[in-house]
Amino acid sequence: MKQLALPFLLLFISKSYAADSLIIGKETIPFEIKNIAHYSMTHINTKNLRGKWVILDFWSRGCTACVAAFPEMNQLRKQFADKAELLLVAREDRDHEVDSIYEKARKFRNLDLPSAFDSVAFKRFDFTSVPQILIFDEKGVLRGWVNHLFSQELGDLIDGKRATLVNPAAVAFDYKQPYLLNGNGGKDDSYEYRSIVAKWKKGMPFSPPGNIRVIEFNSGIFQAIGVPLTGLYNLAYLGFDLYTGSHDTNFAKVSLHPILEMKDSGLFVGSMKVLEGRWSYSLAVPLDRATAGNAMRILQNDLNSYFAYSVKVESRDCPYLALVSSPIARANLTTKGGSPHLSGSVKAKLSLINEPATMLADILSFSPNREIVLDETELGRIDITMDEDLTNPSSVLNALHENGLDLVWRKKPMRVVVIKDAN
Repeated sequence: MKQLALPFLLLFISKSYAADSLIIGKETIPFEIKNIAHYSMTHINTKNLRGKWVILDFWSRGCTACVAAFPEMNQLRKQFADKAELLLVAREDRDHEVDSIYEKARKFRNLDLPSAFDSVAFKRFDFTSVPQILIFDEKGVLRGWVNHLFSQELGDLIDGKRATLVNPAAVAFDYKQPYLLNGNGGKDDSYEYRSIVAKWKKGMPFSPPGNIRVIEFNSGIFQAIGVPLTGLYNLAYLGFDLYTGSHDTNFAKVSLHPILEMKDSGLFVGSMKVLEGRWSYSLAVPLDRATAGNAMRILQNDLNSYFAYSVKVESRDCPYLALVSSPIARANLTTKGGSPHLSGSVKAKLSLINEPATMLADILSFSPNREIVLDETELGRIDITMDEDLTNPSSVLNALHENGLDLVWRKKPMRVVVIKDAN
């Protein structure tokens, strides 16, 4: 196995061949350490170490935590000089950089701390991460195996107040797999902040949120699962991807159909009525940061990092559908009075009795395409029954035409998300 030279303190004890030769409470298999600097001997073996406690601190040039701990190890060597011998053991590198790193640290910190530069010793114990600190008693029995050593613990061990010194069980970690996923490196919920962008596939959950404010009520979690990419951009730059009706302050003032100005818009083929081309996004943040504003900024950054489009919110002339009426409709649909009543469903026989025409426009606005439908009939309250499937565009038009109504495309200024290829 190869040693992993880590730039940060990320410690997980790895035991393969070492598990056979390093057993707490057992005498270790004989070994030798060569190329020792700043010590009375240039090499030692297990026979030389008998009669005194021995601490071997294994380190490498890529372990900044190891180097940072040199002053502590130097102090331990002085404190226990009459009882124990402490020796650093570094894995030698091809360019001998580890030697110069140690020399700089030794002079700068004024260390009286010997170090061996011996790759064979590393291979002998097969350490895959550092620091690794081994503690042997006077008889060569392994009594301690830790990645950080404290004065009190070492003193108690040498004085017989404790039998062994070991770290808590190390957590398995595969550097080639995502951290904190499926127990890799710790519990899956051990993170402070996490965001995920993923392609949605059939069989996955489906949960499109109406707005990004739900993060404030969901314990710092925002998730948009199975959403068209246009929906993710609306959530990121507008804060919502759904109207609540004509009473919504954003209704007909903001378009939910982003304008795509790019050479290839293939990623935006998904819609709320087709299963292909959808995406999922999951965000978890600490509770004190669980605001809609923070969530929008994070989602914007994540979309920019993954898709790299140029995005702005602009005022443009955007299309909408106007619900218009003929003179016949005005004569036939004007309400005859009675208690306001709505019955049926958009799938079959929807009836509105003494309800405003704007309610019909609202119902039509929640069609599969989610088009803005504005009431421009000037009818006021109406009585109407439509025995058609209003989720089908052609059926909608048939039902409206039978009642003297129609939908006409028009334009008006609205705020809209404009997505372009990045310069």
